[in-house]
Amino acid sequence: MNTRLLGAICVIGSMVVVLDSARKLLMDPGSTTSMDTFGLMTMAIWAIGCIAGLLGMIRLNVLGSNPVVRALGFVPIIGFVLLILANILQIAGMFTTDTNTPAGIGWMVQLSGMVLVAILTIAAKVWSGWRRFVPLLTIGMVPIAFGLGSTLGNLMVGAAIIYATWVLLGFVVATSESFAAQQKITTV
Repeated sequence: MNTRLLGAICVIGSMVVVLDSARKLLMDPGSTTSMDTFGLMTMAIWAIGCIAGLLGMIRLNVLGSNPVVRALGFVPIIGFVLLILANILQIAGMFTTDTNTPAGIGWMVQLSGMVLVAILTIAAKVWSGWRRFVPLLTIGMVPIAFGLGSTLGNLMVGAAIIYATWVLLGFVVATSESFAAQQKITTV
């Protein structure tokens, strides 16, 4: 699949959940993180978009060209798949927000996997400049955004900021050249 398309899917999926966060903020400003069925569906769309963005990163070899290292890029994908399954089970009524253990496990796997992906991306030095640090931004923004949302009295503000970093990651994937194309440019 084309990396531009994968990046675009990541941007669209992330924008859906950013807009849903804005909807929740405007409709119920006092709400913190309550999840309705529409919110759970947008979270699943976001997770699908993030999977596409990570697949684009793997395809671009931004984690490195070693197959074992590239395989580590699938760790956060496993977390996103668990989040999708948890949201489906919650929509089906099998879990509530308080008892959704698969979602908690999915978040832990996704966040720890993204730390790994961020480290590998920085170490591989395939992306140059600020682009290299965008995967780290998706993780580093989590405590900052939730702290800001907590200070403002609404965690949906923080959530929107976190999801916006994924829009940026999708943009970077969509606008990146493949490693092979970069090598041809530098050798010519």
